[in-house]
Amino acid sequence: MPGDDLAELSELDRRLLAAIEERFPVAQSPYCDLGAELGVLETDTLDSVLKLRGLGEVQAIAAEFDPGTDRLAFSDEDAALAAAITFDLPWGEHPYAEIAAQLALQGIERDEAWVLSRLQGWLDDRSVLRIHALR
Repeated sequence: MPGDDLAELSELDRRLLAAIEERFPVAQSPYCDLGAELGVLETDTLDSVLKLRGLGEVQAIAAEFDPGTDRLAFSDEDAALAAAITFDLPWGEHPYAEIAAQLALQGIERDEAWVLSRLQGWLDDRSVLRIHALR
């Protein structure tokens, strides 16, 4: 259960948890960006996120859509992307590239740049309020 192992969390774990509960970066290398913000290496950031997930402190990293967003009006590509980011981002070093690969398996040939551009557009127009860790 989340919170049971808080004593096992390092200062980095706690700072990272606070950061990703607020906002997970929409960037080609989000763990590198988080590491830079926290003054640590990308590998340390990814290790910490995986530790937080293993302890149950992070259940998922997902998009929070504005409740007023009409996702039924989305194109097939946008609907597939929305589904991919609503439940849980991949946990690899490049989650948005992995989402592009997931879309390709569905016959939607889009690259990481398209994924990042669509997500940033949704953040800009407030269709997506934020991408963040769920506890």
